[in-house]
Amino acid sequence: MDKEAFLHQLESSATKKDKKLFAKTFYDLQPDVIIGFTKEEFSRTIYISHQFSSQKMDRLFNFLENKGLFFLNNALKGIDELNNSLLSKFYYSLCISLYETNKEKVKRVLVNNAVACCKLAEMGIDSKENLETVISLYGNVREIFPKKSIDYAIVLMNEGNARQTLAEMGIKSRENLEIAVSFYGDAREIFPKKSIDYAIALMNEGNARQTLSEMGIKSRENLEIAVSFYGDAREIFPKKNADYARVLINESTARQTLAEMGIESRENLETAISFYGDAREIFPKKGVDYAIALMNEGNARKELAEMGIESRENLETAISFYGEAREILPKKRTPYARALMNEGNARQKLAEMGIDIKKNLEIAVSFYGDSREIFPKKSVDYARTLMNVSRAVNFFPFWAV
Repeated sequence: MDKEAFLHQLESSATKKDKKLFAKTFYDLQPDVIIGFTKEEFSRTIYISHQFSSQKMDRLFNFLENKGLFFLNNALKGIDELNNSLLSKFYYSLCISLYETNKEKVKRVLVNNAVACCKLAEMGIDSKENLETVISLYGNVREIFPKKSIDYAIVLMNEGNARQTLAEMGIKSRENLEIAVSFYGDAREIFPKKSIDYAIALMNEGNARQTLSEMGIKSRENLEIAVSFYGDAREIFPKKNADYARVLINESTARQTLAEMGIESRENLETAISFYGDAREIFPKKGVDYAIALMNEGNARKELAEMGIESRENLETAISFYGEAREILPKKRTPYARALMNEGNARQKLAEMGIDIKKNLEIAVSFYGDSREIFPKKSVDYARTLMNVSRAVNFFPFWAV
């Protein structure tokens, strides 16, 4: 059955109020037809299915749920993730439309549909719409699961994650982050202490609080709570696994920000450097996470140098780390441009100390130029590179001689 035939038969079943014809329409539907639906056709199909919600259609519901699960499992295995996620969302949306008043029957479907929508959002497919659907679905699920159950806590945490992602997209950022923080806190009250789920909730809440701090909302308080939570999470995660490495990176970032605020600057920077080193022992060499750890440690070392602490050694180590990061990061991307700019800044500092003045300034100015080719015009980073070049020329007018 092609798309036109499907839509015609679907409309006909609705007009005649013929539930057998309606069910047959979906039994005969092929995946390639579903994938070809426009948003309007998808919405129209769900709308028509809602007209049959008052009728008992258990056989069709089971068929749709099984189809949804089949395609979702494929997506989670990494098999044609986009199309399988779309198909899963379609079948689960039909299930919900048919049995939305039967909360007990649809609770699994609500959760699985949220997972499918999350996958689509991660792939950049209608991210805002899909994440808002996720939040709505989890909101419905929270009305079903017993409070204080592990399932309820997992839903709280997943909704918190979706809200955090929306906040990162600039959508009601403060509101979504503050709700996420509240949900992570509620989830922690349920998860067994020392469990991995508890540690993940700690880490996620720390991340949300760190973002609130970056927005200027109770900056010191949120950062200090984040550092505390990351520390607690480190005590739970198995050493040498990816979550442990990520929490090290996150805590180091928070400590660097505290240092920039003048709060126990040396202690926080030296702890951050130690943690970045530990994280690098875990991340695969040549991976982007490893490169980011190198770059962040370089930044921390540069800040120590600016405080007069082992300045030459820290700057030369930072330059080495920025160079290693550049060998890993994709060219023409913003992180690569930042590595160029940061190395330029470190070299400029060495030049100001009288170390290889001409060589360091020539490389710095060259790197600033390369980074400007990558940073978006009108961006703050682009403006910084212009200022850095001007500073190099103005402070050392003799360097090119």
